Amino acid sequence: MPPKIKNTKEEILQAALQLVQEQGESGLNARSLAKAMNCSTQPIYFNFGSMEHLKDEVCKLAKDLYQEYVEREIAKEKYSDYKATQIAYLRFANKERNLFKLLFLSSDETSVAESAAELGAFAEMVHRETGISKTEALFFHLKMWSSVHGMATMIATNRLSWDGKLISRLLSDIFEGILMKYEIKEDDEA
Repeated sequence: MPPKIKNTKEEILQAALQLVQEQGESGLNARSLAKAMNCSTQPIYFNFGSMEHLKDEVCKLAKDLYQEYVEREIAKEKYSDYKATQIAYLRFANKERNLFKLLFLSSDETSVAESAAELGAFAEMVHRETGISKTEALFFHLKMWSSVHGMATMIATNRLSWDGKLISRLLSDIFEGILMKYEIKEDDEA
């Protein structure tokens, strides 16, 4: 009978995710993970082949966790869907600082850059909520996201600590300020 597998792929992956949550991306290596799991490095390489493959899988888990933040915020129905996505991004930066850095501040290929599909989805939200054209909605989102990403970066790097009410007000003010530009432009064209 073959020996019982002591460390499953899922257990290793969860331990790796926890290690990144606690120590950041630089804390994830075969030795530190083996030590955290009280095993040798053999099960890690047996299940994943390489640390790069394991890191890719950790990134997928981190993306899934981030998506859960977005879905929970939207489900609350406290804000418009678009504002809820911005709040979720900031909440993720605050609660999961190291995962935020991994996904949104990392300089390697594992970092998430907004894909054309994601940009299109955000532009569609802005279009639905404001009525501005889809092309202008894309530019609207890029302006909004630049501000939100700046705030999230300051939160994740401990440069900013604001309460939820202040952040909500800032997001509303930025949103309304950008929207005003489009309303003025439309008035000028009329």
